Amino acid sequence: MFFLLAGMAWWQRYEAQSATREAQNALTGSFFRTIGVSSADIPTQDEREALWELAQLDPANAVVRENLLNRWFSTAESFMRGEARNGQGFRAAIGLNLKYRRITTRNAGEFGLRLASLLEKPREIQFSEWRKFWSIGKALETLKNELEPQAATKIAVVLAAALEDPQAAYSGPDRIGPDRLEELSIALAALADKMEPQAAPEIAKQGAQGLVVALKSLPEPSPYPLSDFGFALAALANKMEPHSAAEIAFTELFFVGIRRSGMDRRVQARSDGQK
Repeated sequence: MFFLLAGMAWWQRYEAQSATREAQNALTGSFFRTIGVSSADIPTQDEREALWELAQLDPANAVVRENLLNRWFSTAESFMRGEARNGQGFRAAIGLNLKYRRITTRNAGEFGLRLASLLEKPREIQFSEWRKFWSIGKALETLKNELEPQAATKIAVVLAAALEDPQAAYSGPDRIGPDRLEELSIALAALADKMEPQAAPEIAKQGAQGLVVALKSLPEPSPYPLSDFGFALAALANKMEPHSAAEIAFTELFFVGIRRSGMDRRVQARSDGQK
């Protein structure tokens, strides 16, 4: 009789736990489908209610916060949902809780490396999905807000190395190469201020040199205005040693193409710091 009662009690607990997990999974899915879906400046009423409910979530449903944070770091598109409107979703999920902040920081570092590896190996993305380069680059650019300097440095190393790839500016009918080049440069420039100070000058130099070489290999006339890359070069030059910035500033490409955007003056000003 004792074993029968014990078995019944165990089964009841198991069913109760299963029901709780199903309810929590459903709640996580509801938050994910609602928060960050709209790109409007003002969230819809459904989204406002979801954000409020998430922020006020009972501690008994803490796993819902963790599951949602993990899900937002699953793909570039998912991450941009949590980051919509300056990270409303992340703020609602994290609040002032250090535990959730640590989860977010850890996920951000791992997620950033995954995204960087996709840009590093573009042939793993099919031609029909070339627009993913935009979402990956945008996610990396936005991800800097969640990264610690050490993680940002690791990601920047991957991006800078990818810019040195001779195929970085490959230009074929699929346009994947130039798109990849643009997103690589934007993402690396965005991480410039987050990198560890000791490592930043060398990484910035490597990335800028790779970008200049890649830009020189673009077809003439290029459908991509060189001025679009000027901002990236300026951001990287700001982290370089003055003599390294001078090397970049005096390249043929820089004076022939980038100077038209006015970005050469920023890099030149950095190089003038050594005088």
